[in-house]
Amino acid sequence: MKRRMVLGCCALVFLSAACGGGGSKNAASTSSSSQSATSADDSILLRDDLSKKNHDWSDEEDQDVSVHIAQGGYQVKITGDTVLNLEASDAPKGDSVSVEADATLNATTVDTQLGVFCRRNDKGDTLYSASISADGFWGIFKRVSGKSTALKTAPADPDPAIKGSKGDHDLVRLDCEGAAGDPVTLSLSVNGKEIASTTDAEPLDVGTFGIRIGGAGTDVTWHDFVAKKLQGYSDQPAGGASSFGAVTFKDDFSGSSDVGNAWNTPDTENVTYTENGEYRMLVKPASFVALSEPDCSVKVAKKACDALDKMAQDVSVEVDATQKGGGFTTAAGGYGIACRAQMRTVEDPPPFGVLSGYAFLVAGDGSFLIDRVDSTGKQTALASGRAGSFIPGGTNHLRADCSGSGTVQLAFFVNDEEVGHTADLLDLNGTTTFTPHVGLVVATNSEGGLDVSFDNFTVRE
Repeated sequence: MKRRMVLGCCALVFLSAACGGGGSKNAASTSSSSQSATSADDSILLRDDLSKKNHDWSDEEDQDVSVHIAQGGYQVKITGDTVLNLEASDAPKGDSVSVEADATLNATTVDTQLGVFCRRNDKGDTLYSASISADGFWGIFKRVSGKSTALKTAPADPDPAIKGSKGDHDLVRLDCEGAAGDPVTLSLSVNGKEIASTTDAEPLDVGTFGIRIGGAGTDVTWHDFVAKKLQGYSDQPAGGASSFGAVTFKDDFSGSSDVGNAWNTPDTENVTYTENGEYRMLVKPASFVALSEPDCSVKVAKKACDALDKMAQDVSVEVDATQKGGGFTTAAGGYGIACRAQMRTVEDPPPFGVLSGYAFLVAGDGSFLIDRVDSTGKQTALASGRAGSFIPGGTNHLRADCSGSGTVQLAFFVNDEEVGHTADLLDLNGTTTFTPHVGLVVATNSEGGLDVSFDNFTVRE
């Protein structure tokens, strides 16, 4: 099948209010119910009473889970056999932290487990966690690349500090103390009593923190989430560690590589493409989206397409982007990277104009947006704000990290500074039979004529 560039008649809406500092669902900007470190207590990384609807946490529902603000808190109902790791979209990364949350037990079963986690990586497959069960047992765990190890578990008898009955409150706290690269001490406390502690001599790197809950039939309402810095705290990775590996695909658009001059270059009435040491996309009309990836019908692109076909899920995508023309505001639109995108072709079933995937966009004024379009065409702004590291009128290095299954971790970097990240419970890989890919995207809003040059397109797994 010949893979072609995808065109849509509807723009990925770059909401001016959200990008200019106003709120949006799961926005990266801090909401009134979720506070970062304050002058009153600069040890606080995140405090959220979880009582307001303008929160920064996931708010989703499917056949296995229901996650909403309800009953004055963050209510999580689980009907399927699953475990959720939930975090605020604006939760910072760090190493030496204390994480706690108060759980009201609405319904529990023998499979119920609830707790908190720390040092979760971008892929979501590596973290420390501590959980308690409704029947009074507990455990401290380490998960690396999807494989879990129990570092310490309860003895034969349940712990009396754990209440675990319907209507009870259990306050769960995990201290993850130790700088990245040094041994970490993990201490679990329940309702103010420390019940277990252990040390890991092979510590995980910096990561995010949040709430952990699982077990079919579980219904819990969370309140009063607090994350604090502990001694030795840092938000910097140990030795510059990265969640992603070596480069598996790269194109500098020079024509010298096996994928050079293999991207889509035909001009249309809506979009003009040029490839000559750069990949340039000019989107002419207003309210229009153009996505592009290598054309697999071109022989020299075969290796690239073979690589892309293996990159349906966990990838880090980078590109240098320079706006050459068009308006330099959100009215003109945005440009950047797409991941888990459905690059539909003329051979695919209709509707041809429905684009699904995640888009990481910047506008000429430095506003940014992490956007989701599902398989029905519904658009949701997951995170937005303004990138302080953005260079107006210059070349900006953009990077998008997409990883995880079930709960998808999305992080956006501008000139090597993380400007936004979020967790999305809707895994687009599970909503379609099409193989999702990565690519480049230019989207106009109320103004047309957005002209962008891309170079050094790089993908890591």
